[in-house]
Amino acid sequence: MAKSKTRSVLRQSRKFLKSENGNVSMMAAGASVLIIGLGSLAIDWGALTLEHRQAQGLTDLTAMTAASNLDDHEAVVRAMLTDNGHENPIIILDDPIRYAALTPTEDDVIALVERGSYVADRSVPTTERFRPGVTPYDAVRITKRQLGSFHLAKAFGKSDPFIQTQALARIKETASMSIGSRLLRIEDGILNRFLGAALGTELSLTAMDYDALLDTKITLGQLLDANGQQLGLTAGTYSEIIESDLTMDDFAKALRANAGLSAPANRALSNLIRDNDNMSQFTLSDMIDADALSLSGGPVEDAVLGVEVTALRALTAAALAASGEHQLEFGLALDQLRNASVDVVMAIGEKEKFLTGLSKGSEGSVAETAQTRLSLQAVIGGTGLLSSSVLELPLVIEVATGKATLSEIDCDVKHPERSEATVKARPGLVSVHIGTPRSPLAEDFDADLDIVPATLLKVPTLEVKARGDVEIGNLRNTALTFTGTDIENNISKQVSTRDVAQSLTLSLLENTELEISVLGSTVRSRSLLESTILSQASTLANPLDTIAANLLATMGVSVGEVDVRLHDIDCDRSKLVQ
Repeated sequence: MAKSKTRSVLRQSRKFLKSENGNVSMMAAGASVLIIGLGSLAIDWGALTLEHRQAQGLTDLTAMTAASNLDDHEAVVRAMLTDNGHENPIIILDDPIRYAALTPTEDDVIALVERGSYVADRSVPTTERFRPGVTPYDAVRITKRQLGSFHLAKAFGKSDPFIQTQALARIKETASMSIGSRLLRIEDGILNRFLGAALGTELSLTAMDYDALLDTKITLGQLLDANGQQLGLTAGTYSEIIESDLTMDDFAKALRANAGLSAPANRALSNLIRDNDNMSQFTLSDMIDADALSLSGGPVEDAVLGVEVTALRALTAAALAASGEHQLEFGLALDQLRNASVDVVMAIGEKEKFLTGLSKGSEGSVAETAQTRLSLQAVIGGTGLLSSSVLELPLVIEVATGKATLSEIDCDVKHPERSEATVKARPGLVSVHIGTPRSPLAEDFDADLDIVPATLLKVPTLEVKARGDVEIGNLRNTALTFTGTDIENNISKQVSTRDVAQSLTLSLLENTELEISVLGSTVRSRSLLESTILSQASTLANPLDTIAANLLATMGVSVGEVDVRLHDIDCDRSKLVQ
C-alpha cells in the first residue's frame, strides 16, 4: 500500500513537471517585480530630470542677473534664490573649499558665487577661460547644490540624491577707440617727396590736392567694399578682399569711386593716378590689422566698419605697404633759405598699419601710434664770420608710441545714450638729439639709439662738434571721459604735453654743447664764435620743425600731443558663456 502511494506521488510529480499549463502566469508573476522596480526607477528618474532642469534654469538666470549687477552680486543672488522658493540659501563667496565641505539639507541650497574675468579666446581651453578673482570683473560663475527627491525608490532604501548645477555668465562691455593726430599745416613739397620716395616715382600734387584728401573721410567698410569692387570681388568676403593682390593704382581708383567724393578730392586722386607709375603689388592685410579687427572670419561689428580716417592717411599707409620698406630716404630743398637743403631718413618701428591706432575691446584694451625715428641732416651756407664755410645741423628725432588705454566703461543697459567711457591717454615721448647715430635708424627699435657728437663745421683751421639732447613728453596719463553725445558728434579729445616747446629745434639748440678747436687745440674763450654758429643754426629751426611735423603727422604721430576718439560703447546684456 505504501509502495502504491509512493508510485502515485512520483507519477503525479513527473506529470506536473512535464506539464506546460500556467507558464505565462508564472512568468508574469515573476516579471512583475522587475516591471514595478523599473517603473519606479523611470518615474523617479523623470522627476529628478525635471528637478535638475528647473534647478539649472534658476542657476542660469541667477548668473545672468548677477553678471548684470557685478557691484551688488551677492544681494542679487540671494534675492533670486529666495524669490524662487529657497528661503534660507547659503551663499559662499569665492571659497570653493568651504563650498565642497558643506552638505545641503532638505530645506537648504548652497551656492558658490565667484566673480572674475573671462577670456574670449579660442586658443585658451574652455575650462581656463574664466579666471576667478581676476580684475577687471566681467563675469560671474555660480555653482549650486541642493537635494533632489526620490519617490518610489525610497521603498528600496535609496536616499535623496544631490543636484548640482553650474552657470557662467558674462556681461560684454566694449568700446571702439582710435588714437592719432591731426595734420595742421600742409607742405606739398614735403609730402610729394615723402610719398614719392615710398612709391619710387615723382609726384606733383599741390597743397590744395593734399587739403582735399585731408578733408575726405572714408570708413573702413567703404574702403573694403570699394577695393572689393575694384578687384571684381563683389561677392567676396572681407577675408578674400584683404588678401587679394592690388596696386597703388587700384587703391587710388577704389578711393575715387567712393560715392559722395568731393570734386577737389576727385581731382587730387586723378592727379595721383596720373603721376604714379608704381605697379608693385601689396594686399590690404599689409596695411590693416585684420586679426585685431576680426576681419579674417566671422561677423564684423558695425562700429569697426564705421571707423573713419582721412583719404590722405589711407593713401600714406597704402604707399608704405606698396614700398615694402621700413626706411625711406629722400632730399629736400629749403626754398625759404638760400643755399640750404636737408637729407631725410625716416624709419618706422612696426610695419605701418592703416588702423594700427584702432582698438575694439573691453576695459584694459590699448590703442597705440607707430614708433618712429627721423633723421634730418640740414646743410646751409654760412654768413658773416662763416661766409666761406658750410654749416651742417644733424638732428635725430625719436618718437615713442603714444598710448590710449580704455580704463573704465560705465554702461547703462536701459539707457545706452547715458553710457560713458574713460580713456587714459598720453602722447608719445619725444627725444630730439643733435648728433649722429652709430647704427641705422631702423636697425633695432627695442634698443636706444647711441648718439655721438657730430661735426657742425669743419674748415682747414677750425672744427666745431656738437652734442645736444632734449626730451618732451608726459610721464603720467590724462583721463578723458567720453559721453554718448561725444560719440554721436564724433568729438575727438586731445592730450598735450605740458612742457612742449614752441620749437623743437630752438629748444634743442639751447641745450647743445659745442666743442670748438682751432688747429687741433680747444678754444676756451669762444663767446663770439659760439653765438655766431648757434645764430646761423637757428635759421634752420622753423623749416626743420615744419618738415618733422608734416612727416610724423602723416604717420599718425604728432609731437607733444595726441588725439583720441571714441567711436562706440557697446553695452551688451549678460550672456551665458558656459
